[in-house]
Amino acid sequence: MNIHLARGGESAGPVLFPSSPEELPDHRYARLLWDISSEMPESYNDMIRSMKNGSHALSEKGSSTPFRAVGWGSHIGGVAAMMNIGSINSMML
Repeated sequence: MNIHLARGGESAGPVLFPSSPEELPDHRYARLLWDISSEMPESYNDMIRSMKNGSHALSEKGSSTPFRAVGWGSHIGGVAAMMNIGSINSMML
């Protein structure tokens, strides 16, 4: 996973597990993170959708898959949410 951390007030809001590069801001490092990140395995899709539509106010322009292992403009709560996706699902396999 590739995650960009933001200082308070630095970002318009976090983008976690985008499914297209258009979900990320027009920033060269955002595009770089997209380019170097892997697609998430399909087995993670339900958990990612649940996180994105749950208590976290995360951007999502459509819910097409596959999701990418990218976080942009995140705070520590977003980092924890991303790490939980892989950890919880890995224990269930």
